Amino acid sequence: QMFRVTAKVKILDYKNGNAEYMCDPYRTFQSKSTCPNIAVQTRLANSPTLYQIAALPVGPWKDGWNDLFGYFTANSQMNNADDVELYISGAGLDLNIVVDDVTVTPIVNPF
Repeated sequence: QMFRVTAKVKILDYKNGNAEYMCDPYRTFQSKSTCPNIAVQTRLANSPTLYQIAALPVGPWKDGWNDLFGYFTANSQMNNADDVELYISGAGLDLNIVVDDVTVTPIVNPF
């Protein structure tokens, strides 16, 4: 089963009076300028935790609300998991991610 996942996010720099922070959607390694992403974490007893990036920023990043968008496929490990959790993370240190309008929608006929 394939799913579409979306969210609206903005980043606030709490050490700078909660000023909006502009991240770089093209930076993929963890640094202060890395943008947030959506990941799916799957836990199954006696198995390693599976962490899958499901959505990335739709660039360019702008002031105000920004979109995260992507797809993931629920595999057999997810279908049999004890827990499947959605995380929005990845912004740099000293930053807060404000999240709104998160959706996870099954895709009936993906192709």
